[in-house]
Parts: sequence; C-alpha cells; structure tokens
Amino acid sequence: MANFKNNLAVAYADTYFQACKKLPSSVLRDEMTFRQKFSSDPTSPGLNYETLHATDDSLRSVRVNRSYRAIVKSPAKDAPNVYTLLWIDSHDEAYAWAEKKRFGVNPVTNAIEIYTVVERTEVEETKEESDLFHAIRDKDFRQLGINETLQKMIRSVSTWEELEQIQPYLPKRIYETLAFLHEGIPVEEILDAVTEPAGEPLKFEEAVRSPQNSDQFLVVETDEQAALVDQMVAAGIEDWRVFLHPQQKELTTRSFDGPALVLGTAGTGKTVVAMHRALMLAETVFSNSSDRILFTTFTSSLADDISDQLKVLCPPEIHRRIEVINLDKWVNRFLKTQGRRESILYGYDLAAAWHEALNKAAVPLNLPPAFYADEYEKIILPQGINALEDYLRVRRTGRGTALDRGQKVNVWSVITTFRQFLESNHTLDPGGALVLACELITDLCPQGLYSSVLVDETQDFGENALRLIRVLAGPEKANDLFLVGDAHQRIYGRKISLSQCGIDTTGRREILRVDYRTTEEIGCFARSLLKGMRMDDLDQGIQDPRGSMSLRHGPKPLLQNWSKQNEAWKASMNQIQLWLEQGYPAHSICVTARLNKQISQIKQYLNNQDIATYEVKAGRPDEGSIRGIRLATMHRIKGLEFDCILVIEANRDSLPLRSFLESAADPFDARERTISERLLLYVAATRARKELVIHSWGEPSKFLDPIISK
Repeated sequence: MANFKNNLAVAYADTYFQACKKLPSSVLRDEMTFRQKFSSDPTSPGLNYETLHATDDSLRSVRVNRSYRAIVKSPAKDAPNVYTLLWIDSHDEAYAWAEKKRFGVNPVTNAIEIYTVVERTEVEETKEESDLFHAIRDKDFRQLGINETLQKMIRSVSTWEELEQIQPYLPKRIYETLAFLHEGIPVEEILDAVTEPAGEPLKFEEAVRSPQNSDQFLVVETDEQAALVDQMVAAGIEDWRVFLHPQQKELTTRSFDGPALVLGTAGTGKTVVAMHRALMLAETVFSNSSDRILFTTFTSSLADDISDQLKVLCPPEIHRRIEVINLDKWVNRFLKTQGRRESILYGYDLAAAWHEALNKAAVPLNLPPAFYADEYEKIILPQGINALEDYLRVRRTGRGTALDRGQKVNVWSVITTFRQFLESNHTLDPGGALVLACELITDLCPQGLYSSVLVDETQDFGENALRLIRVLAGPEKANDLFLVGDAHQRIYGRKISLSQCGIDTTGRREILRVDYRTTEEIGCFARSLLKGMRMDDLDQGIQDPRGSMSLRHGPKPLLQNWSKQNEAWKASMNQIQLWLEQGYPAHSICVTARLNKQISQIKQYLNNQDIATYEVKAGRPDEGSIRGIRLATMHRIKGLEFDCILVIEANRDSLPLRSFLESAADPFDARERTISERLLLYVAATRARKELVIHSWGEPSKFLDPIISK
C-alpha cells in the first residue's frame, strides 16, 4: 500500500512507462520495489538523490538498483507537492537522456513540454521562399505558443523531411501544431484546439492535472491509482486506458445539451473516446444505481471486443450499469421479453423467404431478384409504407431504377407476399423487427429505456436502427446520445441522415484529426485508396476532406503480386517468418482476406508449414496468451488493430468480389457495392500499426491500379 506522506503526489510521464517497456525482467522487479518506496516517501534519503549536469537544473537522478537510475523532476515553488518521474535506464544512459532535456509549462498553451535542447547554438535561417512555413507569420507562431528560439529553428527547414529530423528538439504539442499547419488547417482552428481559455498561465502543479496534459501525465495520489501504475508496468496495458489526447479528454468529459457526434478517420481513437465517455457518464452524470447506459454497435464481434475492453477500463460496479450489445441482438432479446413469438430471419433464412415470395407472386418478375429486398429496406420500411396507394405516391430518392405505375404495382405484390410469408411463419425481417421494437417502446415507455446511449460505427446503421436508438434514449435531453463514426469505413452500404432519424447534432459535432494507430506511411497509402471519393458527414453534408495525420513513421506499405497462388502463399509464409524473426509477437501479426474460404485455405497452408494460427471469430476471445498468427476476414478485423497486417488474395475477382457485384439490385446498387468493397480494403489497411503488406496473384485488385502505376 502506498502511503503518500504529507500529501505528496507522484506524477508519471508517459516517457517513464515507455522506458519501463524496455527494461530487462530482472530490473523490473527492482523497479517495483523502488516505485513503492518512492511513492511512500519521495523525500527518503535512501533514494540517493544526485544532481545532474543538465540543461534543466530541476532534474535529479535517484537510485533504482546498483546499475539503474530514474530521472525525477524535483519539486519547485510552483509545484511543492509533486514529484515527477520522467525516465528510467541504466546509469549512463539515464544521465545521457536527461543531459539536454528541457522541462516546463508553455505560458500560452499550458502544455507541459519535455524536449531535447538543440545542440547547435545558432541556426541559419533559410531564404523566405524556401521556409516550409513561410506563409505563417511570427505573430501566428507566438499565438500558438512557439517562442522565438523554436521559431528560428523551425524556419531553418525547407521540407517536411527536414522538420522530422529536428522532431526530438521540439515539444510534442508544438510538433503536432506544425503538422496541422502543414496540412493546411487554419491557424484559428488550431488555436481552438491547442490553447485554453485566456487566463493566468498555470503553475506546474495545476498544469500536470490539466486536461491539456492528459496524454502525457498520470498523477498518483491514491492506492487505486498506484495499483493502475503497477498494471501499466507489469502487464504492459495499452496506453489508451490512461493517456488521452487533450481533445479526446475534453470530449469524454464535456456536457452536451443534446446528441453529440464525433467524426474521425480510422485510428483517430473514436471508440476509445466513446469508452472513456461511457465510464465518465456512469461515474459522474448518471451515477444512481437505477441509471442504465447502453453502448451499442452494428456488429456483434465489435460489441464483444468493446465489452472486454470496458471490463478492463471500468470498476466492476460501474461496468454492471453499462450494457454493451449489438443492436440486432438487443432487439431480439427485447421482443422476447414483450412476449413476442416471432423469430428474426437473417442471412440464408432471410434470402430463402424472399425467394419464396418471388416464386409465389403472381406477377411478371422483370427486375433483378435483389431489387425487391433492396426496395423494401431502403424505401418501404424507412417511410412506414403499408398500402399500395402510399407506395404509388412515394418519392424514391436515391434509387437507381425508375419505376412506372405498373412496375410499382408488381413490386408491391411481391412485398405483400413477402410480408404474408413472414406473418404465416411467425417470423420477422431485421428491419421489421426494428420498427416493431420502436413502436412497442414508444407505447410502453415514451421516456426511453436508458439514461444515455453511446453508438460506435454509426455509419453502418440504417434509418430504422437510428430511429430506434433515438427512442431508446427517450426525448432529447443533456448527454442523451453520443455517436462516433466515419463514412470512410461504411462497409455495409447504408447512407444515412441523422437529422431525418430524429437525431439533431447541430452545434455538437467534433472531428478528431490525429491518427494514433498507424504510421503516416500507412495512412497515406490508405487515403490514396479513396482518392477522388467524397464522403458524407453522416447527415446531409460532406465530410471535411482534410482527413487525419499521424505523427509516427515506419516503412512504406509493400504491394507484391505473383502469377500463381502457391507462389503468393509461399511469399506470405516468408513474410510472416520475417516478422517473427524481427521480434513481433505472433498475436500482433494478422493475416486477412475478403472471404472465410480464403482464410480457411491459408490457415491449412500455414499449419502445414508448422506455423501456429488462431482464427479471430465473433464470440471468441483474442488474448495475447493464445498462441498463433491471427487470421480474420476483413469484416471481422474492423475495430481491431495489430502491429503487422498481411492482406492476401487482393485479386481482381476478390476485391471487389465479383459475385457480390453481380447480385446487385441495379446499376446504382452495383456502384454502391463497389464503393463498400473499396472501403473494406481501406478498413483492412488501417488496422496496421507499424507494417502493411498486400499480396495478390494473377491480376491485382483494380483498387490498387492507381497505386501500382505510380
């Protein structure tokens, strides 16, 4: 148990945990002993404080064992009660790390800055026209918290590559600001993101607790917080549990006066924000034992993953009040509690019901079979049409096939036959089940069933699902709905308008712009897959085309093609073995493909080569302790991430999947399906944190043509 003597607090910088990850296991045992002693009394003489010959005279070293030292920022007048652990390493390396470090609070942004002081005393400025930021005024730099010394160094670079070389000499938040400027984001918009409301500059003790520094520091003042640090070091838990970017932190804690929407491309941390917000709402806003919070998703596999992560993030008593479930499963359960006998048809069973209706309808069937189900899902259900007269008058905006009156009569006959089949067999289609659940809740509990509802992957839900979500939360109120999504990841072909579903997010929309998952090289490749595409904002506008950026770098994605399948598979095996030799754990490597059949084939091939595999499926836990290279379809890995992603079978007939396109209802539907297939490859590529390799054989996917031709 920590004692926290005399109200002293210990702040841990994220750099300390990064250094701990590199420690030998034998040293980790001594680190725990040291940390417990330090937390109990950071003033103890036994810690053997030593003054450093460092640029920053507030830095000290303390003894961990005979060979290892920790670097500490000692208390100062502006923080007499806080000791800050910054780094841990062998004696000489720890001293070398601290020697040129500068540590302080930026007086403009209140961001705590840790950076290496530039070794050269003078920096030659480039010519004005060669300055990478020549369009940015010195006044703008000062407003953004960039002082004259750093300005001089920044103006010495003429390319982004040169700026990356001086990154160690720049504070983290300053480098992020420069990346925003380089992306063309206006200074005024950046100011809103990186500066706090005008006021007195924060003292260090205030700044270290500020949301502005939530992505860099964890202040430990209780035994519970100390236990979390134990987990951080011993178990290597993910940083997202503890460190949030200031914008993410602000979104988790802000009180919204109605539904809120957070947009962001892959890797920007939307799900992380939603999970932390669920915890915050359960702890502080809807904290009564009777308050219930729903966290819902489109797919059951993603709901399972989020549920597992929330179990780690939330205390048990909080987690019990946060229900995580995919919406279809929730609807099925709810209807049973209301005494409904109908079962809900999915997949093959639903297709069979439509096939039966098409066979029984006594009308000419001169439209593709898929057209009727598409018309029912996109026109009939969302608009609540129950009579031919209404269908004859309805507007069919967004449908690719025009229908005259006679065709509409025939289509209605098929739909009527389909509905009769469902009723006689005591079954429901998924859309009809959503509508029924919505009607029942409106009648039984017009105030809603949950205090708040959080929605992940909002872009995948249809109109009836979103109307149900609105009803579940009841009439609009503060903090009632929190939705996150990204049209770039719409892989189920459902364009939506939140406002038309009763969800008004006007004035309550935010965009996350920093990609925390992938390297910039992978991000650039993924964005190139979508070049020329205009994505909606999940309502009636266009999503900001500037997208996101990553501050991390790595190797460029590798695209390789072979003439035969066995050659491609052999190359896949060699790539996996190379990653294993480079030290990547097996569970951090994932092989993905478009079809389950392709996954089964590569699994058998790899197993025959004595490479252990583990297939990631819905309802199956994916823990690091389970041996094997991960295998999963592109749909299944949505919401997951791995160090290395290997996409196989990226062939002309697989991406887009020919059979999927050929079964389209009409040319418009075929175009929409092609887009969803392109987005599926984008989703697969953006699951990679560090390395991405794409293999094909025969003719590569047409989605890769523009990239290959470069």
